[in-house]
Amino acid sequence: MKIVKISSILLLVGSFWLLMTTSVQARDFDFTVTPQIPENQVDKSKPYFDLQLAKRQKQVLYLTVKNNTKKKLTVLLQLGRAYTNENGTVQYNSSTKGDLRTRFDYSYLQHGDLLRFVKVPKQVKLAPKAVAKVPVTIKMPAKSILGVVAGGIRLQLGDLQMGDSTPHVPQVGNRYSYTIGLVLHGQTPPAPVRLGLGTIRLKKLTTGPAIMATIHNQNACFINNLAIKGTIKDSRTHKTIQRLNFSNQDNLGKQLAPNSLYRLPFSLGGKTLKSGRYRLALRLTSKDQVWDLQESFKVDRQQRVNYHQSRSFPWWPQIIAGSLLLILVVGIIIAYYFWRAPKSGQHCYKK
Repeated sequence: MKIVKISSILLLVGSFWLLMTTSVQARDFDFTVTPQIPENQVDKSKPYFDLQLAKRQKQVLYLTVKNNTKKKLTVLLQLGRAYTNENGTVQYNSSTKGDLRTRFDYSYLQHGDLLRFVKVPKQVKLAPKAVAKVPVTIKMPAKSILGVVAGGIRLQLGDLQMGDSTPHVPQVGNRYSYTIGLVLHGQTPPAPVRLGLGTIRLKKLTTGPAIMATIHNQNACFINNLAIKGTIKDSRTHKTIQRLNFSNQDNLGKQLAPNSLYRLPFSLGGKTLKSGRYRLALRLTSKDQVWDLQESFKVDRQQRVNYHQSRSFPWWPQIIAGSLLLILVVGIIIAYYFWRAPKSGQHCYKK
Protein backbone atom coordinates (compact mmCIF):
# COMPACT_ATOMS: atom_id res chain seq x y z
CA MET A 1 0.00 0.00 0.00
CA LYS A 2 1.12 3.55 -0.66
CA ILE A 3 1.28 5.45 2.62
CA VAL A 4 1.68 9.12 3.45
CA LYS A 5 2.67 9.86 7.03
CA ILE A 6 1.80 12.97 9.00
CA SER A 7 4.10 11.86 11.82
CA SER A 8 6.10 8.77 12.68
CA ILE A 9 3.02 7.05 14.08
CA LEU A 10 0.14 8.43 12.05
CA LEU A 11 -1.10 7.32 8.65
CA LEU A 12 -2.68 10.06 6.61
CA VAL A 13 -4.28 8.47 3.57
CA GLY A 14 -7.10 10.95 3.13
CA SER A 15 -7.23 14.65 2.38
CA PHE A 16 -5.11 17.09 4.34
CA TRP A 17 -5.82 20.77 3.74
CA LEU A 18 -4.97 23.83 5.81
CA LEU A 19 -6.22 27.34 5.05
CA MET A 20 -2.95 28.78 6.30
CA THR A 21 -0.01 30.53 4.70
CA THR A 22 2.58 29.29 7.19
CA SER A 23 3.84 25.77 7.79
CA VAL A 24 2.14 23.90 10.62
CA GLN A 25 3.63 21.29 12.92
CA ALA A 26 1.60 18.37 14.34
CA ARG A 27 1.61 19.98 17.79
CA ASP A 28 -0.15 23.04 16.32
CA PHE A 29 -3.24 21.07 15.23
CA ASP A 30 -6.42 21.44 17.26
CA PHE A 31 -6.49 17.68 17.74
CA THR A 32 -4.28 14.69 16.98
CA VAL A 33 -5.04 11.00 16.43
CA THR A 34 -2.93 7.94 17.25
CA PRO A 35 -3.98 4.35 16.45
CA GLN A 36 -3.29 1.92 19.30
CA ILE A 37 -1.62 -0.97 17.47
CA PRO A 38 -2.88 -4.32 18.88
CA GLU A 39 -0.80 -7.38 19.71
CA ASN A 40 -2.19 -9.35 16.77
CA GLN A 41 -1.05 -6.73 14.24
CA VAL A 42 0.27 -8.52 11.13
CA ASP A 43 3.07 -6.01 10.58
CA LYS A 44 3.87 -3.92 13.65
CA SER A 45 5.99 -1.54 11.58
CA LYS A 46 2.84 -0.29 9.84
CA PRO A 47 1.34 2.88 11.38
CA TYR A 48 -2.22 1.75 10.58
CA PHE A 49 -4.41 -1.21 11.57
CA ASP A 50 -3.26 -4.37 9.75
CA LEU A 51 -5.01 -7.44 11.17
CA GLN A 52 -5.72 -11.05 10.29
CA LEU A 53 -9.02 -12.22 11.72
CA ALA A 54 -11.01 -15.43 11.35
CA LYS A 55 -14.65 -15.53 10.27
CA ARG A 56 -17.09 -14.37 12.98
CA GLN A 57 -14.16 -13.17 15.10
CA LYS A 58 -14.75 -10.03 17.16
CA GLN A 59 -12.22 -7.41 18.20
CA VAL A 60 -12.28 -3.83 19.46
CA LEU A 61 -9.50 -1.49 18.35
CA TYR A 62 -8.85 1.96 19.79
CA LEU A 63 -7.87 5.39 18.51
CA THR A 64 -6.40 7.90 20.94
CA VAL A 65 -7.76 11.37 20.16
CA LYS A 66 -6.18 14.33 21.95
CA ASN A 67 -7.55 17.86 22.25
CA ASN A 68 -4.59 20.25 22.00
CA THR A 69 -6.64 23.38 22.68
CA LYS A 70 -8.10 25.11 25.74
CA LYS A 71 -11.64 24.86 24.37
CA LYS A 72 -14.19 22.09 23.92
CA LEU A 73 -14.01 20.20 20.62
CA THR A 74 -16.26 17.83 18.72
CA VAL A 75 -14.49 15.43 16.37
CA LEU A 76 -16.55 13.72 13.66
CA LEU A 77 -15.77 10.15 12.53
CA GLN A 78 -16.69 8.35 9.33
CA LEU A 79 -15.76 4.89 8.09
CA GLY A 80 -15.01 4.53 4.39
CA ARG A 81 -14.15 1.78 1.92
CA ALA A 82 -10.92 1.81 -0.10
CA TYR A 83 -11.46 2.46 -3.83
CA THR A 84 -9.48 3.57 -6.89
CA ASN A 85 -9.93 7.09 -8.27
CA GLU A 86 -9.40 8.25 -11.87
CA ASN A 87 -5.79 9.19 -11.10
CA GLY A 88 -4.99 5.56 -10.32
CA THR A 89 -4.51 6.14 -6.59
CA VAL A 90 -6.38 4.64 -3.66
CA GLN A 91 -8.76 6.71 -1.56
CA TYR A 92 -10.45 5.62 1.65
CA ASN A 93 -13.70 7.59 1.84
CA SER A 94 -16.34 5.55 -0.01
CA SER A 95 -19.35 5.59 2.32
CA THR A 96 -22.56 5.36 0.24
CA LYS A 97 -24.53 2.42 -1.13
CA GLY A 98 -24.35 3.95 -4.60
CA ASP A 99 -20.56 3.53 -4.54
CA LEU A 100 -21.03 -0.24 -4.55
CA ARG A 101 -22.37 0.08 -8.12
CA THR A 102 -20.06 2.79 -9.43
CA ARG A 103 -16.72 2.18 -7.70
CA PHE A 104 -16.57 -1.57 -7.07
CA ASP A 105 -16.55 -4.80 -9.02
CA TYR A 106 -19.44 -7.17 -8.29
CA SER A 107 -16.94 -9.48 -6.54
CA TYR A 108 -16.65 -6.97 -3.67
CA LEU A 109 -19.81 -8.23 -1.99
CA GLN A 110 -18.68 -11.87 -2.03
CA HIS A 111 -17.03 -11.30 1.35
CA GLY A 112 -19.46 -8.66 2.64
CA ASP A 113 -19.36 -4.89 2.88
CA LEU A 114 -16.76 -3.39 5.24
CA LEU A 115 -19.32 -0.84 6.47
CA ARG A 116 -21.52 -3.67 7.75
CA PHE A 117 -19.00 -5.44 9.97
CA VAL A 118 -16.89 -2.51 11.20
CA LYS A 119 -18.47 0.23 13.33
CA VAL A 120 -17.21 3.55 14.70
CA PRO A 121 -19.04 6.23 16.72
CA LYS A 122 -20.28 9.23 14.75
CA GLN A 123 -18.51 11.72 17.00
CA VAL A 124 -16.45 12.20 20.13
CA LYS A 125 -16.63 15.26 22.40
CA LEU A 126 -13.46 16.43 24.08
CA ALA A 127 -13.02 18.76 27.03
CA PRO A 128 -10.08 21.22 26.89
CA LYS A 129 -6.75 19.35 26.79
CA ALA A 130 -8.62 16.04 27.19
CA VAL A 131 -7.66 12.65 25.74
CA ALA A 132 -10.26 10.06 24.65
CA LYS A 133 -10.08 6.42 23.56
CA VAL A 134 -12.41 5.90 20.61
CA PRO A 135 -13.48 2.29 19.91
CA VAL A 136 -13.43 0.67 16.47
CA THR A 137 -15.61 -2.44 16.72
CA ILE A 138 -15.04 -5.32 14.29
CA LYS A 139 -17.29 -8.35 13.87
CA MET A 140 -16.05 -10.41 10.94
CA PRO A 141 -18.64 -11.86 8.53
CA ALA A 142 -19.71 -15.50 8.62
CA LYS A 143 -17.99 -16.19 5.30
CA SER A 144 -14.20 -16.26 5.20
CA ILE A 145 -12.48 -13.46 3.28
CA LEU A 146 -10.28 -14.61 0.42
CA GLY A 147 -7.72 -11.82 0.45
CA VAL A 148 -8.09 -8.45 2.16
CA VAL A 149 -10.77 -5.88 2.82
CA ALA A 150 -9.50 -2.32 3.21
CA GLY A 151 -10.88 1.00 4.33
CA GLY A 152 -10.15 4.01 6.47
CA ILE A 153 -11.49 5.86 9.50
CA ARG A 154 -11.71 9.58 8.80
CA LEU A 155 -11.64 12.08 11.66
CA GLN A 156 -12.42 15.75 11.15
CA LEU A 157 -13.08 18.68 13.42
CA GLY A 158 -16.75 19.61 13.83
CA ASP A 159 -18.47 22.51 15.56
CA LEU A 160 -21.90 23.08 17.08
CA GLN A 161 -23.75 25.86 15.33
CA MET A 162 -26.01 28.15 17.35
CA GLY A 163 -29.33 26.49 18.19
CA ASP A 164 -28.33 23.19 16.59
CA SER A 165 -27.34 20.00 18.40
CA THR A 166 -25.80 18.42 15.29
CA PRO A 167 -22.05 18.94 14.72
CA HIS A 168 -21.02 20.48 11.41
CA VAL A 169 -17.72 20.67 9.58
CA PRO A 170 -16.34 24.21 10.00
CA GLN A 171 -16.67 26.37 6.90
CA VAL A 172 -13.72 28.63 7.73
CA GLY A 173 -10.45 28.32 9.61
CA ASN A 174 -8.33 25.17 9.78
CA ARG A 175 -9.66 22.31 7.68
CA TYR A 176 -7.80 19.06 7.91
CA SER A 177 -8.66 15.44 8.41
CA TYR A 178 -6.91 12.29 9.50
CA THR A 179 -7.66 8.96 7.84
CA ILE A 180 -6.39 5.92 9.69
CA GLY A 181 -6.01 2.92 7.40
CA LEU A 182 -7.71 -0.39 8.20
CA VAL A 183 -6.67 -3.60 6.41
CA LEU A 184 -8.32 -6.89 7.37
CA HIS A 185 -6.67 -10.08 6.09
CA GLY A 186 -8.51 -13.34 5.49
CA GLN A 187 -7.31 -16.45 3.73
CA THR A 188 -4.77 -16.24 0.92
CA PRO A 189 -6.62 -15.39 -2.31
CA PRO A 190 -6.53 -17.94 -5.13
CA ALA A 191 -4.16 -17.40 -8.06
CA PRO A 192 -4.04 -16.07 -10.67
CA VAL A 193 -4.95 -12.43 -10.10
CA ARG A 194 -7.71 -11.46 -12.53
CA LEU A 195 -8.22 -8.11 -14.23
CA GLY A 196 -11.08 -7.43 -16.63
CA LEU A 197 -12.02 -4.71 -19.11
CA GLY A 198 -15.55 -3.36 -18.82
CA THR A 199 -17.40 -0.35 -20.20
CA ILE A 200 -15.63 1.90 -22.71
CA ARG A 201 -17.17 5.31 -23.35
CA LEU A 202 -16.44 8.85 -24.44
CA LYS A 203 -16.01 11.49 -21.79
CA LYS A 204 -14.91 15.09 -21.70
CA LEU A 205 -12.52 15.79 -18.84
CA THR A 206 -11.24 19.12 -17.57
CA THR A 207 -7.89 18.20 -19.14
CA GLY A 208 -9.50 17.46 -22.50
CA PRO A 209 -11.40 14.73 -24.36
CA ALA A 210 -10.79 11.09 -23.45
CA ILE A 211 -11.93 7.51 -23.80
CA MET A 212 -12.79 6.12 -20.35
CA ALA A 213 -11.95 2.42 -20.07
CA THR A 214 -13.19 0.66 -16.92
CA ILE A 215 -10.67 -1.82 -15.51
CA HIS A 216 -12.07 -4.35 -13.03
CA ASN A 217 -9.87 -5.59 -10.20
CA GLN A 218 -11.72 -8.84 -9.49
CA ASN A 219 -9.46 -9.79 -6.60
CA ALA A 220 -9.47 -9.01 -2.88
CA CYS A 221 -5.95 -7.62 -3.00
CA PHE A 222 -4.07 -4.43 -3.77
CA ILE A 223 -2.33 -4.26 -7.15
CA ASN A 224 0.67 -1.99 -6.71
CA ASN A 225 2.96 -0.02 -9.00
CA LEU A 226 0.95 -0.83 -12.12
CA ALA A 227 2.36 0.17 -15.51
CA ILE A 228 -0.11 0.64 -18.38
CA LYS A 229 0.46 0.77 -22.12
CA GLY A 230 -2.34 1.01 -24.62
CA THR A 231 -3.48 1.79 -28.15
CA ILE A 232 -6.73 2.75 -29.85
CA LYS A 233 -7.02 1.52 -33.44
CA ASP A 234 -9.57 1.97 -36.19
CA SER A 235 -11.17 -1.48 -36.61
CA ARG A 236 -11.59 -0.98 -40.37
CA THR A 237 -8.19 0.43 -41.33
CA HIS A 238 -6.21 -0.95 -38.33
CA LYS A 239 -4.58 2.47 -38.11
CA THR A 240 -3.41 3.51 -34.64
CA ILE A 241 -5.36 6.58 -33.52
CA GLN A 242 -3.74 7.19 -30.13
CA ARG A 243 -1.23 5.67 -27.73
CA LEU A 244 -1.00 5.65 -23.94
CA ASN A 245 1.94 4.94 -21.64
CA PHE A 246 1.94 5.12 -17.83
CA SER A 247 5.34 4.04 -16.54
CA ASN A 248 5.95 2.42 -13.15
CA GLN A 249 9.59 3.44 -12.87
CA ASP A 250 10.63 4.86 -9.49
CA ASN A 251 7.42 3.35 -8.03
CA LEU A 252 5.29 5.91 -9.86
CA GLY A 253 2.84 3.36 -11.23
CA LYS A 254 -0.87 3.15 -10.53
CA GLN A 255 -2.41 1.37 -7.54
CA LEU A 256 -5.72 -0.51 -7.55
CA ALA A 257 -7.75 -1.09 -4.39
CA PRO A 258 -9.18 -4.56 -3.74
CA ASN A 259 -12.28 -5.43 -5.83
CA SER A 260 -12.46 -1.90 -7.21
CA LEU A 261 -13.08 -0.28 -10.58
CA TYR A 262 -10.45 1.93 -12.18
CA ARG A 263 -11.80 4.26 -14.86
CA LEU A 264 -8.69 4.77 -16.93
CA PRO A 265 -8.73 8.10 -18.81
CA PHE A 266 -7.24 7.52 -22.28
CA SER A 267 -6.54 11.02 -23.57
CA LEU A 268 -7.21 11.62 -27.27
CA GLY A 269 -4.95 14.66 -27.45
CA GLY A 270 -7.65 16.82 -29.03
CA LYS A 271 -8.31 14.41 -31.90
CA THR A 272 -11.77 13.79 -33.34
CA LEU A 273 -13.14 10.25 -33.54
CA LYS A 274 -15.39 9.68 -36.53
CA SER A 275 -18.41 7.41 -36.32
CA GLY A 276 -17.32 3.80 -36.54
CA ARG A 277 -15.82 0.89 -34.63
CA TYR A 278 -12.54 1.00 -32.75
CA ARG A 279 -10.44 -1.42 -30.75
CA LEU A 280 -8.79 -0.68 -27.43
CA ALA A 281 -5.79 -2.80 -26.40
CA LEU A 282 -4.11 -2.52 -22.98
CA ARG A 283 -1.08 -4.18 -21.44
CA LEU A 284 -0.84 -3.87 -17.66
CA THR A 285 2.25 -4.89 -15.71
CA SER A 286 2.85 -5.23 -11.96
CA LYS A 287 6.09 -6.91 -10.88
CA ASP A 288 6.19 -10.18 -12.83
CA GLN A 289 2.47 -10.23 -13.65
CA VAL A 290 1.18 -9.16 -17.06
CA TRP A 291 -2.42 -8.71 -18.24
CA ASP A 292 -3.40 -8.16 -21.88
CA LEU A 293 -6.91 -6.73 -22.25
CA GLN A 294 -8.68 -5.96 -25.54
CA GLU A 295 -12.18 -4.79 -26.36
CA SER A 296 -14.01 -3.26 -29.31
CA PHE A 297 -16.24 -0.21 -28.93
CA LYS A 298 -18.44 1.86 -31.19
CA VAL A 299 -18.76 5.59 -31.70
CA ASP A 300 -22.07 6.53 -33.33
CA ARG A 301 -23.37 9.83 -34.62
CA GLN A 302 -25.02 10.75 -31.31
CA GLN A 303 -21.84 10.07 -29.35
CA ARG A 304 -19.56 12.12 -31.53
CA VAL A 305 -17.95 14.99 -29.73
CA ASN A 306 -15.79 17.75 -31.05
CA TYR A 307 -12.52 16.82 -29.38
CA HIS A 308 -10.65 19.90 -30.53
CA GLN A 309 -9.80 21.93 -27.48
CA SER A 310 -10.49 25.63 -27.60
CA ARG A 311 -7.47 27.58 -28.75
CA SER A 312 -5.99 29.97 -26.25
CA PHE A 313 -5.66 33.40 -27.83
CA PRO A 314 -2.55 35.53 -27.20
CA TRP A 315 -2.89 38.12 -24.49
CA TRP A 316 -1.59 41.18 -26.39
CA PRO A 317 -4.65 41.75 -28.67
CA GLN A 318 -6.83 41.79 -25.56
CA ILE A 319 -4.56 44.37 -23.91
CA ILE A 320 -4.61 46.57 -27.03
CA ALA A 321 -8.38 46.28 -27.38
CA GLY A 322 -8.86 47.13 -23.70
CA SER A 323 -6.53 50.13 -23.97
CA LEU A 324 -8.35 51.46 -27.05
CA LEU A 325 -11.69 51.04 -25.30
CA LEU A 326 -10.37 52.92 -22.26
CA ILE A 327 -9.06 55.75 -24.46
CA LEU A 328 -12.43 55.93 -26.23
CA VAL A 329 -14.34 56.14 -22.94
CA VAL A 330 -12.00 58.82 -21.56
CA GLY A 331 -12.31 60.77 -24.83
CA ILE A 332 -16.11 60.68 -24.65
CA ILE A 333 -16.04 61.92 -21.04
CA ILE A 334 -13.68 64.80 -21.92
CA ALA A 335 -15.76 65.76 -24.97
CA TYR A 336 -18.91 65.69 -22.91
CA TYR A 337 -17.28 67.92 -20.28
CA PHE A 338 -16.24 70.57 -22.81
CA TRP A 339 -19.65 70.39 -24.48
CA ARG A 340 -21.39 70.98 -21.16
CA ALA A 341 -18.95 73.62 -19.84
CA PRO A 342 -20.15 76.62 -21.95
CA LYS A 343 -23.76 75.95 -21.04
CA SER A 344 -22.88 75.82 -17.38
CA GLY A 345 -21.03 79.12 -17.70
CA GLN A 346 -23.94 80.77 -19.43
CA HIS A 347 -26.22 79.55 -16.68
CA CYS A 348 -23.95 80.68 -13.84
CA TYR A 349 -23.21 84.12 -15.19
CA LYS A 350 -26.59 84.93 -16.59
CA LYS A 351 -27.62 88.46 -15.62
